[in-house]
Amino acid sequence: INAEYMGQLFLIDQGMKPEDEADIKAFLEHPLNSGKIDYNDPLIEGLQVLAQEANPDRAAIDSLVYGLNFLKQHQAKSDCKEAIQAFTDGLSRKSPKPEINQKLLTERAKCQMKLENYGYAITCLLYTS
Repeated sequence: INAEYMGQLFLIDQGMKPEDEADIKAFLEHPLNSGKIDYNDPLIEGLQVLAQEANPDRAAIDSLVYGLNFLKQHQAKSDCKEAIQAFTDGLSRKSPKPEINQKLLTERAKCQMKLENYGYAITCLLYTS
């Protein structure tokens, strides 16, 4: 079942008739319903900011997962910089759960070690204890 078909079923269920083609098309092309999200769209960026502000734990975890997935897909030493940025962004969310912050710091320290930035790695590890 594709998104367009599901959208049509939803609209029909809401009382719209199939001949309301323009309304159905507008509904399906809306960024939240299209299945194709343009992350550069100001509406989407605003929704992301609101979601992150509402739940700092979730935002920190999202940054952690992004950084870890990035490292799995990119093995080059230079790719660690983007993962470090993700872990730093997660720390900036100030999660009230210390285990999330510790994991972010530990992963950031691993990346710093890979880049041979031993001083930064030690600093990250000092904050985890």
